[in-house]
Amino acid sequence: MFAMDGLEHGLIQSPVNILTLNTAEHIDHDIKIFQNDTTISHELINTGHSVKLEFDAGTSIQFNGKIFTFIQAHFHTPSEHQIDGVIYPMEIHFVCKENNEVPNYLVAGAFFKMGQENLFIRSFIEKIPESADHISHLTDNPVYIDDLLLPEEPFNDYYHYRGSLTTPP
Repeated sequence: MFAMDGLEHGLIQSPVNILTLNTAEHIDHDIKIFQNDTTISHELINTGHSVKLEFDAGTSIQFNGKIFTFIQAHFHTPSEHQIDGVIYPMEIHFVCKENNEVPNYLVAGAFFKMGQENLFIRSFIEKIPESADHISHLTDNPVYIDDLLLPEEPFNDYYHYRGSLTTPP
């Protein structure tokens, strides 16, 4: 799922319940992920309402000709967005920012289902700080975004809408 925040932040509110019977016909967007092997997180933050991984520069997403730099990922349990009223156990948001004077964001979200252990999550779950506003430094064992985002796997199944950011401020 992709959501792009407009220039006037907060006017098109997210999250949403996507009703698949009401979605538009399939539209192909030009989506490409450019990764750098150094796209890693050295910090794991308990924000009090989520767990956030701040990533070093290296990965960007091209969406319809615009380049957005990947800046962080955070989690929501349960999912904020729904599809046909279904709430998923967890949702991850990849926050990307276009580098221009007026901030423009692209947020890619993905749902997690119950099932097999996820190696990406396993790489940091035991290092999540117990208290809000605390940081775990992952110097010895950084988290690699490559363990979750695979550039060779195209985004074939997604919904796109214009929305707002869902976390404070």
